[in-house]
Amino acid sequence: MVITPRPCEVCGGAEFRHLLRRGEHDFWLCRSCRLIRIDPQPTDETLAAVYSGKYFQAWGVHTNADQVLQLKRDTFRKYILRPVGLKKGAIVLDCGAAFGALMDVAAESGLEPYGIELVAEAASEIARRFGPERVFSGPFERASFAGLGGRAFDCVFMCDFIEHVREPSTVLQKAWSLLKPGGCLAITTPDTNSPSCRIMGAGWPHYNVEHLYCFNRRNLATLLMRAGLTIAHSGTARKVVTLEYICHHLNARPRPLVTPGVNLLARCVGRRLRNWQASFALGQMLVVAVKDGCCSPAITSTDKTQPRT
Repeated sequence: MVITPRPCEVCGGAEFRHLLRRGEHDFWLCRSCRLIRIDPQPTDETLAAVYSGKYFQAWGVHTNADQVLQLKRDTFRKYILRPVGLKKGAIVLDCGAAFGALMDVAAESGLEPYGIELVAEAASEIARRFGPERVFSGPFERASFAGLGGRAFDCVFMCDFIEHVREPSTVLQKAWSLLKPGGCLAITTPDTNSPSCRIMGAGWPHYNVEHLYCFNRRNLATLLMRAGLTIAHSGTARKVVTLEYICHHLNARPRPLVTPGVNLLARCVGRRLRNWQASFALGQMLVVAVKDGCCSPAITSTDKTQPRT
């Protein structure tokens, strides 16, 4: 049987170069637009196993939950909400809300937060703290919130989200439909043009089985413009982290050379330095795009998954 790659989701190209293999999954590079994707994609069963209750253990939420959530809140406050600059009372949606750290910061800032989360444990925590009407537990494409009363969102946040979805164009079109005219979509996602990606190659920590796509700024901008969104900002994303947090993450998902090196550094410094907060660029980008008007964007042929023969 001959396997024909489906066309590139960004440019429709059909020429790909094998980049690396992670477990049983192959990452391919589009020779035209440089999109990196897993093909064939992991099965629903494989992804369900990844997104089990153990998914957030790589963050350390089961060993040091308070510190981890504070790191997340500080990141969202300094590097996500502040650049977007929303007015009080704005209605916002966090896609892949996890345990609600961005929703916390949004509420503190006088915004009206809603969240979408697939992991049942995390969705239940959001429902407990914000109310069940504020969370949708299921695929983003089916998301709805009865409590909105027909109102649209001022901003949709996709922090570490777009790389996980099976059909990025469909998801961006859904985001367009949820936004009011002039509303914005804020995305953070791994950037394959980042220095860390170029230096680390196949050992880059963002090459994970659940990351179905890895973008650069140019090919992500193409998808956003096709969805009727205009780029307002494109830059490097930063995160507030500690050495302890990085160690926990790398030990949960080991990488040759990198994990032993960071572990050695952690052993050489004291506890105070291991828990010292600092802001770093960790190979991700921040892109903010604005909804142009009221006409729904057209779906192009490259948005549709082609059958495999």
